[in-house]
Amino acid sequence: MKRARSAGIPRLQEVEFLAIAAEQVGARSTYDQVRRALIDYMAGERERTQPSGNHAALRLARHDEHRYMNNATDALAELMRLGFVEQAQLPTTRKAVPIYAPRTFQMTAEGRAWLDRLRDDRRAAYDDLLGELWDIHPQLAGYLRLLQHGTFTVPVANWGEVHQGHVGPEGREAYIRFLAARAARAIGAGVTGWQATENEVAQAIREYIKGRMEADIRRQRPDRYLRNRDFIGSCEEALVSFALARAGVRMDYITLEILRRWTKHLGVGNFSYHVPAAPALRLWATAEFDEGADGRLGAIRRRTVGAWGDRVIDELQPAFELSRAMHPRSDSFVSIYQVRAAVCSKLGLNDTVFDAAVGEFLTGERRLEAPFRMHSDSAEYGNTPPTETPLRVKDPQTGRVLTYRVMTLIPR
Repeated sequence: MKRARSAGIPRLQEVEFLAIAAEQVGARSTYDQVRRALIDYMAGERERTQPSGNHAALRLARHDEHRYMNNATDALAELMRLGFVEQAQLPTTRKAVPIYAPRTFQMTAEGRAWLDRLRDDRRAAYDDLLGELWDIHPQLAGYLRLLQHGTFTVPVANWGEVHQGHVGPEGREAYIRFLAARAARAIGAGVTGWQATENEVAQAIREYIKGRMEADIRRQRPDRYLRNRDFIGSCEEALVSFALARAGVRMDYITLEILRRWTKHLGVGNFSYHVPAAPALRLWATAEFDEGADGRLGAIRRRTVGAWGDRVIDELQPAFELSRAMHPRSDSFVSIYQVRAAVCSKLGLNDTVFDAAVGEFLTGERRLEAPFRMHSDSAEYGNTPPTETPLRVKDPQTGRVLTYRVMTLIPR
């Protein structure tokens, strides 16, 4: 089935939403049941990744007919674009939601075949899905090709590195110059994966900020940069889009946020802001793939714990020492997510490979001859960033899942 290539990535925060929506359509669920299933999935994920949080609000969202409307519509529309669900109208406004709530949808023959694969071999079905997404979304294909060339790096900066406290427009210009200079140094060191001069970087950020402010004036909106962190966020958005364009992949910041989550879930890409090095957003591939002469995605070869687990343990000591040097404390503990980011970015691995290897090391199933032991604790130094997760290890004796946030290494 030949599909039209679409430049736009659907605004789906989770690629898993496509499988959930497809399973619901296959079960003859209504539009409202699809919407509720997506909410239930996210509530379950929040409870799994943030077990101590309050998730009642998300659970109650099932009863708000407008919550997750966009996710439900976008997931079903993407399944139709993929040829998995028969074409049908979908609600695009809150006013239309009650009309569509009881409606059901039809799977195509291709969609039913994909559901069968999803039940029989979920990993293989997701590889099929990735190939289909590659075909219809040039931005996804371009992004994955870019990561094959090595780690892609976009420097970032905190306000406190430039100023203390609140500073007006003149302080914003100083921040732009600081960030542009940092980017230029990284480019000069050959670690970014893209090229530009310091002046080009600064001008790109200025033009982006100017465009946002002029748009607010036209729409008679208040100043969006009353808080420094909002200004910093816009500078990052500007620099990320500029860097990607310089590397030949044009997309906005929101599209990148979506794709980096999708590719992480699919096990072919990863990212972190917290590699113990100069502050930056770093993105890297966690798999190699073949591409046919026709441009279609071929075989995917992920870096697995079976092949890479021992190397993860070998890299723990240098990553631990690097994190201690970057974040000195009175004790010897460091945050696990920093060590994970260092190891995964160096080896080109997904977080799940690191977690599995370290879990086996902690339970005595891997690298018994290592010259150190690892001691982990559930304590937390500061807040774990929203893009990172703690380490979870299943106790082989009790079956309980233990959560760790900090670690230290002890010589044997």
